[in-house]
Amino acid sequence: MILHIVKDLSIFNPLVKSIARLFNTDTLLIESLILGSLEFSNGTAYISQFVSNGIHYLGMLSALIAFGGICVFFQTAQLFVNTKLSLNLYLLAKTIQAIFAYSYTLLLFPIYEAYTTGIPIQINSYRLSLVIGLFLIVGTGLKFAENMTSPVALKN
Repeated sequence: MILHIVKDLSIFNPLVKSIARLFNTDTLLIESLILGSLEFSNGTAYISQFVSNGIHYLGMLSALIAFGGICVFFQTAQLFVNTKLSLNLYLLAKTIQAIFAYSYTLLLFPIYEAYTTGIPIQINSYRLSLVIGLFLIVGTGLKFAENMTSPVALKN
């Protein structure tokens, strides 16, 4: 429902066109990004209509699923009200998660596509080093998070 309300606003289409011009990209991509970021379930359904238009739409879909949408963010904010948990840290973590999801999709989808179609592709060392680097960053982050939640770390 919220997507239809936003899309029907008189300012929406001029705003989308201005942003698309600013970033020199397709208006459909910007519209999908804005509407998809508002509400997770309907937003991803909206974007999925355009996935066949390119890998960037698929990457954007991955990022929005990872982020969860602004509505999910506000629901989480409500849960954080009486806790010592940082909403800013949560927002930063969800944003980083969305960036990783987008990056992984762009890096790994050509490999998946080659595997499913049987068409061989050449994986250059740059792409391979990016994939390995992203996995190392995530692995390091997981180890750091594990250390932060261990009983020894909690006592200090």
